[in-house]
Amino acid sequence: MAFVRPYVEAALPGYRLTDAAGADHVVVLCDPAELDMYACKYPAAAVIGAPNVIGTGMTGWPMELAARVWRGTFVHLRGAEPVPVSTVHATDVARAVALTLGRPGRYVVTDCADHTLDELADALADRLDGKRIFTAPRRWGRWLPGYAFRRDSAARPTCDGKPFASEFGLNPVNVSTYLRTHVYDESSL
Repeated sequence: MAFVRPYVEAALPGYRLTDAAGADHVVVLCDPAELDMYACKYPAAAVIGAPNVIGTGMTGWPMELAARVWRGTFVHLRGAEPVPVSTVHATDVARAVALTLGRPGRYVVTDCADHTLDELADALADRLDGKRIFTAPRRWGRWLPGYAFRRDSAARPTCDGKPFASEFGLNPVNVSTYLRTHVYDESSL
C-alpha cells in the first residue's frame, strides 16, 4: 500500500510514513486478511486493515478491476447474483492513520457502504472517461473474458468498518459516489 503514503503525509504534515517497522513504529497498514499476523508481530502498533483501497496510484485488486473496465474485458452479467465488495478511499485511510496514532490495536476501516462489484465497476467506468460496460446474459458468463475474475471476486471476504467509524467519529466518503462526483484539481492527489 505504498501509494497511500502521499495521502498520509498530506493528512499529517511532518509525519513520515515508513515501511520499516521498529520500536517507534506506530501504524501498520495491511490487508484485513493479514490483520491478526501484524497485530501479533507489532503489538504496540495500531494495525489498520484497509480492503480494496481506491485512489490515485492504486494497486492490487482495485487496479485490476480498473484495468479490466478500461480494456473492456469486464462484463456485467444480467441476472447474476450481486458480488459484495468492501472498499475505502485512500483519503479515509490517511484520516484513519491520523486518528489511531498512539492508540495501539486492531482496526478495520471501510467506507461503510454496501457496494457490489458491478456498482464499483460502473463508478470506475464513469471516472475512466465514461467507459461503457457491456452487459451479457448470465449463461454466457463462463465463456466471456473476465469470468474467473468475477468468480474470484465473489470469494473475497468483505469487512465491516462501522465499528471503527463510530468509535473514532470517522465519516468516510462513499467510494462509488466519490468516483462519480469528485472534481480533480491541482490540490488532488
